[in-house]
Amino acid sequence: MSQSRAILLNLFSSVCFAFSTVFSKYAHMNCKELSSFQVSFARFFVGALFMGWFAWRFEKSLKPNRLAWVIARGILNTTAVVALYFALQHTSITKANMLNWTFPVFVFLFSPYINKERPGPSQYGFLGLTMVGMILVISPDFSAINIGDVAALVSGVIGGAAVSVLRESRKHDDTFIVLFYLMMIGTFLNGILAVPFFILPPLPVGGLILSSALCGFLAQILLTTASRHLEAPIASVLMTSGIVIAGAMGVIFFGEQLTAKILIGGFLILISIVGVSGVLKLRRT
Repeated sequence: MSQSRAILLNLFSSVCFAFSTVFSKYAHMNCKELSSFQVSFARFFVGALFMGWFAWRFEKSLKPNRLAWVIARGILNTTAVVALYFALQHTSITKANMLNWTFPVFVFLFSPYINKERPGPSQYGFLGLTMVGMILVISPDFSAINIGDVAALVSGVIGGAAVSVLRESRKHDDTFIVLFYLMMIGTFLNGILAVPFFILPPLPVGGLILSSALCGFLAQILLTTASRHLEAPIASVLMTSGIVIAGAMGVIFFGEQLTAKILIGGFLILISIVGVSGVLKLRRT
């Protein structure tokens, strides 16, 4: 696969992911009783069905070389996804996505312990810049805490840990194994959370849930496929497109206001992601 095609797949994955959050938000707006756990469960369930069919159709081996890494990846990613969809129920799409997409900046916090990599001083500087950006996006008044904003931030932090674990897991197992166990673990763990809140939604809402699940799973497949053909710094920078796309969709579909604080905060987060990616150093060399 050419790099240009990989870049297009990466960008398309951001579009699919953004649409997944849009469909999720619409589902909650049209059915107040709907739990975010049921929406995120649909994403894992759809993925599990596809990966199960793929394994059967092509007679794939289901034995991982490093089970511990595969399980750790599944648990962390499931937690991050559940937190994000919970955030989408309780805060705006713009805030949820901006805070969730900070995960590349948090990767280096876990890399010394997981990947045995030592971050440089500049990375801590970019983390500080990210913190400033997140404060501007959330705009806390300290009289009340928006649980959705907190959940989105948790999703970003845990997402950083999940990426570090994924990097180790990919050293021992291929993409199929990692995705297969991710979807199975996600279906099981998310299912436990969803069962107490399960409802039979109206047909239009069910269609929105399914659309969200399909877009989310497709985004995962496209991103995983593209990342195999892109250098890590370039892939990290391309991830920033998700913030821009999601922000635009928040305005277009829900009339969300992009205040000066949100715009400045988002810009600082974008700078941080580009900075920690190392792509600027590659350009200088």
